[in-house]
Parts: sequence; C-alpha cells; structure tokens
Amino acid sequence: MPLLPVKWNRGNLSYGKSVSLESNFDRRTQLRWLRLQDNYQSINISSLLITSHNFTRKKLIYKCEAVCGGLGDRFRGIVTCFILALVSDRQFMIEITNAFDVKNYLLPKMYNWTTNNKSLNSNVSRKIIHSINSDPSLQNEIRNTNFIETWSKYDIIDIYTNIDYVSDIFQNSLVQKNKIMKMFLDNLPMEQLTLHNLFPLFFEILFQPNLEIVNALEPILQIIENGYTLTCIHLRMGKNPSNPLDAVFQGRASAVNDILDYLNRTKLRSKQNTRIFVASDSQQALSNVFAQFQNQMILVPGPILHIDQLTNTVNVSHGFLKLLVEFYLLGECDTSILTPSGLSGLANRRRIDPYHNLFKYDDLNRRIERCHDVYEYENPPKSSSVLLYCRVVFNCSSRQL
Repeated sequence: MPLLPVKWNRGNLSYGKSVSLESNFDRRTQLRWLRLQDNYQSINISSLLITSHNFTRKKLIYKCEAVCGGLGDRFRGIVTCFILALVSDRQFMIEITNAFDVKNYLLPKMYNWTTNNKSLNSNVSRKIIHSINSDPSLQNEIRNTNFIETWSKYDIIDIYTNIDYVSDIFQNSLVQKNKIMKMFLDNLPMEQLTLHNLFPLFFEILFQPNLEIVNALEPILQIIENGYTLTCIHLRMGKNPSNPLDAVFQGRASAVNDILDYLNRTKLRSKQNTRIFVASDSQQALSNVFAQFQNQMILVPGPILHIDQLTNTVNVSHGFLKLLVEFYLLGECDTSILTPSGLSGLANRRRIDPYHNLFKYDDLNRRIERCHDVYEYENPPKSSSVLLYCRVVFNCSSRQL
C-alpha cells in the first residue's frame, strides 16, 4: 500500500493558531528561514513588513475574481504585486474570490495582507489594471516609466495579473532611487533580482499554511526525519479525463513512460531508504507510477483539480487542500523530476538547495535533463509570456543525461 498522509479532519482543527515548535514542519521551516537569512543577510527584512493595518495608507491589491490561472500563476502574480506595493510604498493586500478564498488555507505570516471593509472605503480613487497572460503596455509602463509617480494620485491600485514583472521593476532606471529598490540594488547583483530568486523569500514573508495543511504534511516530513530520502515527481499532463477542461500539451503523452524508464535505469526500486512522492493532474499517470513503485510511493489523497478549470463534480475544498499540500511537499525533496509547470517550478524554489538533483522532462526531445543554475553559464532570461514561462521558473541550464 502507498504511504499516505493523514486524512482531512476539519472538526479537530483551529485555524490561525501557530504551529507547534515541536513539529517537523516548524523545524524544516526554521532551516529554510536560516538559509534565506544567509542569502539575504544584507537586506533589512523589517523594512518590508507592516505590523498592523494603517487604514489611511494607500493600497495595492492583488485581485483574482475570474480567470487568473492556476496556483503557480496566482503565486507569480502575488509576488509581482507585492514587490510593486513595496516600491510604491503601499499597503499590500490579497483578494481572491475565484474558486476559493485564500484566507481559508494560507494565513499571513510576517505581513498582514488580509482585506477588510474598513480599509477599503468606497469613496476613494482607484486604478484598475487587468494584465492576464499578456500585457505589453503594462510591462512597458513598469519597465520604462516612473510608474510610482503616475500611480501616486490613486488611493487604491487593483491589479489582476499572472505575469512576472519582477526583472522589469528592478531594471527601471527611473525608480531605482526608491528606498526599497536601492536596498536591493545596492546589496544584490541585478541578475539575482528575478522572480525565481526572490520567490522563496517573499513567499515565506507572506504565507504560512493553516493547521489542516500542516497536519497532512507531518507524517511525510517524519519519514524524512527518520532518514529516508524523498524523490519527487510532478507529472503535469494537461487535458486528460481527470482534468478535462485544461489545455492540450502535445509532447506529454510519453512523459510517464519516459520517466518510469529513467527511474528503472537508476534502480530506484532497489533503494530501500528512498520514498517516491508523485503529484499529477492525471489519475492515470499516478496509477501507472503506482503500479511499479507501490511499496515506495507517497500520495496525497483528494480529488484532482485545476483551480481555473473546475468541473461540477470536483470537491473544490478538498482538491485545493491536496494541491497546497503537494506544493509544500515539492519544496522538501532530495531529488526532483519535474515536467514543465509554473506550480512545481516555483515549489522547487523553496527547496533548501533548489538545484540539488534537479531534473526536468524535455517533452520535445523525450529526455530527462539535469538542471544547473543558468547564471553559471549565461545572462539571465528575459521576462516572457505565460506560455513560455516554465523556462524562466526553472531558470536552469540543462545538460542531457
């Protein structure tokens, strides 16, 4: 039988309470935060935080009310908007009403991003920006104009986006004297001021999981504490019977067999101290891996969903819990084999060492490639459309095995 985390049990949980200092999750979070402190020791973290709501302060709100992409898309938009809020000296808030309310699953950690009616008085001036999937005009504004000054006449900026504008922000010479910009630019090289590098820092500042998610993670993290290594596989297959409304990915049909072939060549089945965690948008893909590695597999129970492509048959609450547990687990791997996906690409950035045993599936050439930090070999990639974004998220110089 596969190794399973605990089942959801909402009745025994208290939302919003801090995690026990004795938990595996807390210990690993502390290790992660120590790494981030080492990486960003020259950054004054306290200057990025607010301790309570200032109801008269100007605001920038990340909003998602209709189509805004999957979880990876939303995290990408949230971090972009958070940085825009920091550099424009605005209170940052998150308001997601499409498919789920983020506050039911992820809680504020060091920065209170929650919205409330008192702080959002209707008698204010607002600027609404829609930038889903592609928006050259907004990219030009953020990269080449003094958008801080242009936006200053508005009390509230509402932004709907799933695009990475982080490099564009830092490369804008017209706003580089801003105190937040200057702090980052004076202490970090420009090539490190990208979404993929800054994501783990800002994610930890913004979010902590509720106790339901932590309780589901605990038994798997205990396996790691007991000395087992965790090999993670993310199979993003696109449109399939488990995910019927998604886009078709032409090169993914062979992904499962090719990855299984690679696992068998590495003799993973004979490594008794290894456990295999598999996440996928396809039940068939999960079943195929389970058929070969059932005694080593870890699965997270719950329905499969794409949060921007929901069907009427899916239990959204359990499906989203499953998705978040999988996202957190993909940050705890000793080895990661990933199909191109914004979700797993960003989750991988949370690993203590993101490039340790990192492999991606090249669906054009049907091969597994080992990833190395692209900055060891070439200039950083430019911002790109969502469709081309996976390369930027991985941000790796691949070497064929």
